[in-house]
Amino acid sequence: MDRWIAGRVGRSGYFIEAGANDGYRMSNTYLLERHYGWTGLLVEPIPVLAAACAARRPHSVTAACALVGHDYAGEIVEIQYADGESAIGRDVGEGWSLGARWGIESTYALNVPARTLTSLLDEIGAPSRPNLLSLDVEGYEPQVLAGLDFDRYAPRFVLLEDSAEGLADYGPEIMDRYKLLHRFPGNLLFEHV
Repeated sequence: MDRWIAGRVGRSGYFIEAGANDGYRMSNTYLLERHYGWTGLLVEPIPVLAAACAARRPHSVTAACALVGHDYAGEIVEIQYADGESAIGRDVGEGWSLGARWGIESTYALNVPARTLTSLLDEIGAPSRPNLLSLDVEGYEPQVLAGLDFDRYAPRFVLLEDSAEGLADYGPEIMDRYKLLHRFPGNLLFEHV
């Protein structure tokens, strides 16, 4: 997927990746940064993973927070750690993550700062036309998208984890501005029209 996008955009692009994990495992942007000279914003709410991400990806900015919609009233979000399957709230039980099922780690709850994607992009002075927005946020893609001002920051490509019931569940931000371009295993790639 990342090579496919690099083939369309080329070198020195700008990405946004939410659900960045440790910056390497399961990353949709690692190859773009490492081999194509891209930079960007990496968002990971789990502090230990965000620290690993920042150390591993020095050419990009890492933000340790959870992304929310503009209508979110709180300043924190409760996250249930489960490695690459961490999720919002306490509804994630022991055994949710593969590591917990294998007995090598435990899940735990923690509170992290809540931010909209627009506020982060404003803070770091991101370009108004990012090349790629990649969201892997365990079903919270519509809420994250509701926190992005698409009139100010309109990514050329949007890669979403295919976890919605139907395409319309991603909301008007995607359905009115983007066309489905490609289905990758577990992901949908949209292009701005």
